[in-house]
Order: sequence, then C-alpha cells, then structure tokens
Amino acid sequence: MLTATVDEVLTATAASPVLVDLGASGTPPPAWGSISRHSVYVGFDPDRRRLEPDSSSPFEVFHIVPAAVIADDSRTARFYLTSSPYCSSTLEPDHDSLRAYLMAPLFVVESEAEVPASTLGRALHELGIDHVDWYKADTQGTDLRIFKSLPDRVRTGVLAVDVEPGLISVYRGEDLFVETHEYLLAQGFWLSRLDVKGSVRITEASRRELDASTAAFAERTAARGLRESPAWCEARYLRTTDSLADQQERAWVLSWVFALVDQQPGFALDLARGYEGRFGRNQTALMMRNAALAAAAAPYRRMPLRTAWRRLMPVAIRRAVFKARTWLSPTS
Repeated sequence: MLTATVDEVLTATAASPVLVDLGASGTPPPAWGSISRHSVYVGFDPDRRRLEPDSSSPFEVFHIVPAAVIADDSRTARFYLTSSPYCSSTLEPDHDSLRAYLMAPLFVVESEAEVPASTLGRALHELGIDHVDWYKADTQGTDLRIFKSLPDRVRTGVLAVDVEPGLISVYRGEDLFVETHEYLLAQGFWLSRLDVKGSVRITEASRRELDASTAAFAERTAARGLRESPAWCEARYLRTTDSLADQQERAWVLSWVFALVDQQPGFALDLARGYEGRFGRNQTALMMRNAALAAAAAPYRRMPLRTAWRRLMPVAIRRAVFKARTWLSPTS
C-alpha cells in the first residue's frame, strides 16, 4: 500500500494515470492496484480465453478491447492460438528453437485465426485517449515494435515501461531483450527491475528417458526438478530525471508515484527534488519529499534498533568498530 500522501497528491493534482496493458491476461498487473482508483485502464487481448469481465473493476475508468495490437496499419492480423493461451501471439512460435526446452508443448499451435487488429495509437484515438503514462506489454514477441509505432508525441510522454522480451528465439522474428534494452536507454529510460525467467533445457526424447528412469516421479515430469535456463525476462523501465527536464508538472508527479509503486524511494526523492527545482517549493513538493523520505526510512523502522544502527553507519566506521572489537576480544 502506498501512503496517504500519495493518494492526496494524486487527488490534489488530478493526475489520473493512463495505464495500457497489452496482453491483458487474467487480471491487471498487481503493481497498479494501489493507484487503480485514480487511473484509466486500457487492456488489449485478442485471445478471449484469458479475458476477465470488468464488472468489479477497481479502476476509475476501465476499457478492455478484444483485439490484437500490431505495429502496422492492418485491420486484421493472423493470430496463432497455442496450447497455453498465455503463449498465443501474432508471431509464429519458433519450434526449431523451442524443441530444446521443456516448455515447448505450451507453444504448440492448436489453431490460427484472423482477428481484429489495430495500431495502439489508432485504438487509443478511438477511445478518446491522447497519451499513455505506463506502457505494459506482454505481446509475446512484439513489445518493442509496438512501442516504436506510437506517435512521437505519445511515445515521448510515456513515463514507465514494462516489457517481456525474449533472451532466446521463442517466436520467429521476435523483439529480443538486447535491442529492446538498447532502444529504451536511448529514449531516456533506466532499468529499474529485471526478473529473469526460463525453462529447463531438455529435448522431448531426453525428457521421456528421464521420466522412465525415475519411477519416484511417476506423478509428474522428473525434468521439472532440473535447473531452468534463461529464456525471457520481465523488465521495468522508468524515465530518468534528465529526460523529464522539459515535461510538465503532471509528468513529474506521476513519475514520482510510479517510483514509489516500484519500491524505488531513493529515485522518488530525486524526483521530488527535481520537481521542487522546476516548480518551486510548494505544498506538493513538500508532500512528495516527505513521502519519499518516509518510504526510504520504512525498512529501518521495522528492523531491530541494533540492526538498523549498523546499516545506517558509514562503511568506514563499521570497519573501524569491527577491527576494534576484534583487537579487544580475548584470544584463545
């Protein structure tokens, strides 16, 4: 939960964030829960098997669009419906690459369909939305190209980006992490979070042999106990303070909110200081600074006093104390 101050700042500034969810699987991202009542949610997914009803949406405004978002102007797209609905994509699975991994059966194409499609810019325009604040994409291989396809004015206003690029070729011609990371850094973002995901590297033939030789695992695949190898990652990027230099007050406030949502109170304090330097020491600046300081200090309040004191002590002093205690302790 975010502090009451964050809620107060969002209310006072009327800065309703627009949260775009490409690949709206099941429920919206948990990170958005604490700001949902202030936010406009726009979700896209052409695979109706995983769309949830919006009857109990916690968002101020809630849109769900059962269409594929693509990077070109086509009105339809070929969609590959895989065994797992969470692996369906407008890109064909790369079976030559996948056959070496335990996850390969999830990507078996059960059917293909022509589905309604739109660029993200056009879809937002039709909804009467002219900006995006947080771009979250899990499009199974096309996160970067869709982000690039946004109109310049919209793309340069995005403050946070969540993507799931591949580390291996899961789909033919997919956007991989290396090019995604390089592009976003060049656009004024920094990498705030990176969770590497993966699968056991083992072919189907070797898996069957392993299962057959491990009777104790008759109820499940023995290979699931093996170490996974990196295959894709979940990455979160936030705008740098330098890239916000020419942005309006709203962008600074929302960037600060997003930093706290992502548990980056140190960066939130940087943003509060930058906001104050640009817009003056007003009430909003004071609330932002105090909330960031409180969030940064919160872990120490939960620690035993002795532990917190040690962590807050400068490294040089800690070393000196350790040496002194070692010197004073009796030898055997």
